[in-house]
Amino acid sequence: MRYFPILQELFESDTVIFLIIGIAVSVFAGLRLKTIGSIL
Repeated sequence: MRYFPILQELFESDTVIFLIIGIAVSVFAGLRLKTIGSIL
């Protein structure tokens, strides 16, 4: 359990917010590319 303090620090900082935004943007971009590909 030596990783627990690191995880706690991550969750207390803004890193998680940026991580969630990054995941959401990549998923959104993937869906957009899929729809563009089907149109072409």
